[in-house]
Order: sequence, then C-alpha cells, then structure tokens
Amino acid sequence: MIFSIASPVNAGFSYLLLFKEEYYSDIAQLLKEGPTVYNVVDFVIQNDHSCLIKEKIKPTINHETNSVLIENVGNEPSSPIKRGSSGWDDEPEETDEEFQIRKQQYEAEKQRWFFVKEFLYFVGQNHRNYKFE
Repeated sequence: MIFSIASPVNAGFSYLLLFKEEYYSDIAQLLKEGPTVYNVVDFVIQNDHSCLIKEKIKPTINHETNSVLIENVGNEPSSPIKRGSSGWDDEPEETDEEFQIRKQQYEAEKQRWFFVKEFLYFVGQNHRNYKFE
C-alpha cells in the first residue's frame, strides 16, 4: 500500500520516470522499490506500451554497483549555435575553436540520451540483473 505514494525522487523508484505519471501508483505497487531491469522489461512486455513516455531519457549505468539510475527526462540538449557579438553585453564573439569544443561536448552528451524502448532493449539484453536506483 505504501508504494502507491512513491515517486521517481524516492530512492529505488527512478524507473517510474520511464512511465507516464498517471501510472506511477499502480506500477510502483507491482514492481516495488529497486526492481531489476528484468522485472521492468518483463512488466513492459506483458502490458500495453502506451504507458511508456515518449520523451528521451538520460540513464546512468553503474557497473560497480550493478545499478541503473534514470537521471533526466525530456531535457535533451539542443544543438549549439555559434555565439556572435550580440551587442547586448561585453562578451566577446565565440571563436571557431571554442565553438568546435562546445559542439564536441554536445555530440558526446547527445549519445547519452535514449528513447525508452531502445534503452529497455539494450539493458534487457546486457544488464538484466541490474537494479534500478
């Protein structure tokens, strides 16, 4: 019963971020705190996929603790635009080199974002015994 009031900010419930908010209570009661990747994938396979969110997620997989944390949802960074002299402040125009560094950082960060089904397939294949934080 207590699991019905759990939210993704509670330890062991970050997996709820994979689902639409209206399903949190029911799913938390079924999967409880810290389910394995296998448990979550199994739940998704046996139920309607419409309960999954459409936004991309940013997970962190910790191999030392065999755990997965859903870190962020829907805040995928946008492609950088070269900063020019705007005339509004004293900030100098961005050099080509500075812009390339920011672009490389963006490309690296972009690789960490996944659609939920893609992510579940990957972790289900490779880390099925890991637990959600």
